[in-house]
Amino acid sequence: MDNPKHLHAVAVIATVLVTLCASCMQPEWNRELPPSADLGRPRGYRIARTLVHTHSPISYDACDKKGVSDAANAKTCLDQLRYSFCANRFDYAFITDHPNKMVDYNFDDLLLFRQNENDTLVYGSDGPVANRMNCPGGHKTMILAGFEDRLVALGMTRHIGATADERNGVYTGENIETAVSLRTNANAIVSIPHTESRSLDLLRSVKPDVIEIINIHASIDPKIRGQYLRQDYFEGIIDMVVNWIDPYSEQEPDLAFLAFLNFSPVYFEKWNTLLNEGMHIAPIAATDSHQNALTWTDRYDERLDSHRRLGRWLSNHYLLLGDDPGHVKSAVKYGRGWIVMEGLGTPVGMDFYAETAGGGYTNPGESVTLVPGKTFLKVKLPWLHPDSPSSGDLPEIKILLRKIVSDGSEAIVARTTNEDLTWEVKDRGIYRAEVTILPQHLKGFLNYKKDDYMRETTWIITNNIFVE
Repeated sequence: MDNPKHLHAVAVIATVLVTLCASCMQPEWNRELPPSADLGRPRGYRIARTLVHTHSPISYDACDKKGVSDAANAKTCLDQLRYSFCANRFDYAFITDHPNKMVDYNFDDLLLFRQNENDTLVYGSDGPVANRMNCPGGHKTMILAGFEDRLVALGMTRHIGATADERNGVYTGENIETAVSLRTNANAIVSIPHTESRSLDLLRSVKPDVIEIINIHASIDPKIRGQYLRQDYFEGIIDMVVNWIDPYSEQEPDLAFLAFLNFSPVYFEKWNTLLNEGMHIAPIAATDSHQNALTWTDRYDERLDSHRRLGRWLSNHYLLLGDDPGHVKSAVKYGRGWIVMEGLGTPVGMDFYAETAGGGYTNPGESVTLVPGKTFLKVKLPWLHPDSPSSGDLPEIKILLRKIVSDGSEAIVARTTNEDLTWEVKDRGIYRAEVTILPQHLKGFLNYKKDDYMRETTWIITNNIFVE
């Protein structure tokens, strides 16, 4: 019979070894996103992963609120921004720097061009309009310039005004005249930032092309959460901090968003109201990354608010036939695609469209004439890309087809679980798809409150199809 003392010693040693190796037994976390070329070719389109509303060192409050005033810090911050484009494999990135510094720069400089890293400028009739940034390994991100003030201009092709004062006078406006000038004189897409805090009357009067229906800054800022999103001021903040501090290396820092980031009904109430009033307005997801809030570093020695991490959480996927700036700007303006909470995983095979007699297709953001018995809305079931982090369990994925009703609320008219959805349209109206996921594939990357995060979560929100 074995000596009890010997058995006890073996048990103690085994316990220590298991504790020390806890992190090495965890599944591997892929810190980069897969290329968009892997996401499918729905109906001949390619899917372009797009970042909308983010800040470079040219913004005064970026880079730990030093902007470009600290040259060494600004270079490091810009290096990290460029790295985030590459690691997240963004095909397009719409920079939106604040005007009070942005107006001082030549338009070419707003494109963050680096000749020594083999960037390539893309030219329009008035000069450079975009920068095709080169990444190690061959990926390329096209950078477009713009600004964020009371309005947001996306994909500008030139400055308005010859001097900083003239530009600032235009860029700080908040009315329909400013919106028209930005479209006409700078070829910009006009957006309203932080829709949660803007009145319906303002949205109606400006008539933007797109509005934000989720913003990471708003979701994490206690004041905005409490005052405008009708959420608890500090809900999820403690959980987020625990996730990042992670004393036992049992949490994946990239999953901290599970504690606080969600699609607030406040955005949808405003968006649906505008849709019912006849505005074909498209949604965008705003990263609003400044890299200026949380300087602590995680177990990977990466700061908590890194551009890479925030860029991973939210992305906009658009259906494109070409790759020049005009194609992506058209897709953004008319909302030919969907928003993805890509921190939950990368979807493969997603599509949403209307099909009519004769094989005609209608994309999100477009209108189709109802032909009774011959008009169908179709949603293809997305699945996780094989490189998406997974600890072995399979997620449950549901498709919800929603109709916007007259009072601005939404009705679910069809649903499926783990299969495609096809639904015959019998009534005119405004329809969009929502895809939810029960993220059981992430269990192995969590410990603290793991069971709380195993809940059905919105993964994808599409733009609308208008059935007339």
